[in-house]
Amino acid sequence: KDGASYLGNSENAYAVLVKVADMNITDCVVDENVRLILEGAFENCQSLTNINLPSTLTTIGSFAFRDCVALAQLTIPQSVTAVGMNILEYTAWEERQNYGILSLDGWMLGYKYQYDEQDYSINSPVTLTIPSEIKNIAVGALYEAELLETLTISEGVETIGMAAFAECPYLSEVTLPQSLKKIDISAFENCPML
Repeated sequence: KDGASYLGNSENAYAVLVKVADMNITDCVVDENVRLILEGAFENCQSLTNINLPSTLTTIGSFAFRDCVALAQLTIPQSVTAVGMNILEYTAWEERQNYGILSLDGWMLGYKYQYDEQDYSINSPVTLTIPSEIKNIAVGALYEAELLETLTISEGVETIGMAAFAECPYLSEVTLPQSLKKIDISAFENCPML
C-alpha cells in the first residue's frame, strides 16, 4: 500500500511500517493505522521534505529518517512512547540545530558536537544538565559521550531510553529527578565509574 512495506495482523494490516519502496518521495502521510515505524524505514529518502505522522503512532525506530537530507521539520506525536537512536541524523533539521542538546517536541534526540578543525577533536561536554523542557530521552541520546563526568537530569523528565548514557567511561555522578517514571534497560550500561 502507498509504496511501502507493512507488517500487520487480521485486526490491523498496517500496524508496522517496514520500509518505503520509493526512495524519491517528497511528501508522505503515514497511514493512521501505523503504530510503529521500523529502524531505517525512510533512511536515505533524500528528496523527502514533508512527513505527517499519525496521532496513533507509538514507536519510531532508530535511524528512521537518517540521510533524509531535505527533511527540515518533523512533529513527534504525543502518542509516541519510544524513539530510537539518531532518527534525524544527517537531515536538514539536524544541520539547522545549534551545538548542544538536540531536542524536538519534548524528546532529547541526541547531542550535536562541535569539532575542532585544527586538532580534529570533539567538543564533548564534561558536565551536562538536561533541561526541564525535556520529558523523554531517546535511545542512545548520549551514547559514548567519552568525556562526560557529571549528569543532572532536571525535574520534569519522565523516561530514559535504552543505552541513553551507555559507554560513558568517565561518568561518575548522576542526579535523577523525582518526576522520573521509567529507566530502560542498559540506560547506563558500561559506565564503570558509576
